[in-house]
Amino acid sequence: MGKIFLCEYTAMLKIRIEKALAKYHFNQIEQLSERTINLKHLDILFRNADMLILDYDNTPNSNELLSGIRTNLSTKNLPVLVMTHATKKTIINNIYEIGATEIITKPFTDFTLIEKVFRIKKKPDIDTILEKNEDIIDHVQQDTLPSWNSDFMIGVEVIDNEHKNIMEQFGILYNVMREGKGQTYYKELITFLGEYANTHFRHEEAFQKEIGYPKHEEQLISHENFRKHIHKIIEASSDGNVSNLDLVRINIFLKEWLIHHILIDDKQIGVFIKEQQKKKIF
Repeated sequence: MGKIFLCEYTAMLKIRIEKALAKYHFNQIEQLSERTINLKHLDILFRNADMLILDYDNTPNSNELLSGIRTNLSTKNLPVLVMTHATKKTIINNIYEIGATEIITKPFTDFTLIEKVFRIKKKPDIDTILEKNEDIIDHVQQDTLPSWNSDFMIGVEVIDNEHKNIMEQFGILYNVMREGKGQTYYKELITFLGEYANTHFRHEEAFQKEIGYPKHEEQLISHENFRKHIHKIIEASSDGNVSNLDLVRINIFLKEWLIHHILIDDKQIGVFIKEQQKKKIF
């Protein structure tokens, strides 16, 4: 995993960002200063970068930096999360046009920051991992393990418990892969995932329908895609042979699902519930 580069010159906000990222095991963070930013050598500066978090308001020549990143062949696809106090549409649109991947408006919560980071961060490329002949254990050891915490909770006990359960199962896979014993747990895991897809999704879909959740149809599509993916995994391993490729694929798939579906998509259910409760109060 590459580094997250941070351009933040306010000490308290810098510490807060680093702590929020560390909570999700993003520990390779490099603080950039005006002295270390050389617009002529951005390809060298961001050689091992997975993302740049940029304080647009306090970073000198921030427009030039963003523009330079997008016009450099080596850095043009680097995800850049821009932090700013700006709220005017014209300014926000201009920042996007110059090169921001995503913008977060100050002040923001730690959860909003983490959600944005996971939304835009580079996805692991399985083919690249295999082409480089990286060892499966090395790959997992360099990866980050999301662990259950209050950020994942939507406030519905049965759904939260089921989310916690699948994260625990992923934790087991993560640990046995670190020990080089992933093959022994693979069959048990895919059996669990097949049952999870039927039971948990049925609970979640019924609840969404009950509360009139406006993104219910989108969730149905997402759930069906998960089922199809799990079905392909089960079919691919029907002969009982589990390769390192199988382990890498399910590791990456599960992690992306946990982060993007539970932390981002399902979290919106909790937001909707709170909004509905406020309407009843007022």
